[in-house]
Amino acid sequence: MGEVVDRNAHPFQHGSITLVHNGTLDNQSLLPDHQKFAVDSENIAYSIDKIGIEETIKKLNGKFTLVWFDAKDQTLNFIRNKDRPFHFMETSSGDWFGASEEDMLMWLSKRTKGPTAKRHFEAEVGVQYVFEIANGVFRFKEERKHELPVFRYVYTSGYLGTGRNSIWDSNDDDDGWDRYLDRRYP
Repeated sequence: MGEVVDRNAHPFQHGSITLVHNGTLDNQSLLPDHQKFAVDSENIAYSIDKIGIEETIKKLNGKFTLVWFDAKDQTLNFIRNKDRPFHFMETSSGDWFGASEEDMLMWLSKRTKGPTAKRHFEAEVGVQYVFEIANGVFRFKEERKHELPVFRYVYTSGYLGTGRNSIWDSNDDDDGWDRYLDRRYP
């Protein structure tokens, strides 16, 4: 969202939060002071700084993977919803890598001829992965589960409301127009 200019480029920093966001919000107006921001990602960084991640997550209506550094507690954090994937790889030497595509992680591991993958996995939806950065050491700290919000959408077909309504939730498993057509209610 927003004009393609330097000031709208990632990362965004507000207070102790430096954030990048893969996705687009459907309703930025749920976030605090939304009218001040041309870019939804910057508004998310601002929101996490002002009201914290717990309250911000409840207001995120749209697609997202968030990655942010919190200078207060020296942590790097990751969280996603169902609409944006994110994959982690831990190497045999204890290093961590992340990407939106698992194949990219495996390709990089092979191409660099560095340590082999000890494990790789897709980040779980609604789980915040927290990594500590202390004394130049980057290590996994913990997982924090979050309850993601459910937003209800209604689509009316036909002219002047004479058609049928289709209702779906933001956390439905299926994607695309089929969810409009398969869940019709009078």
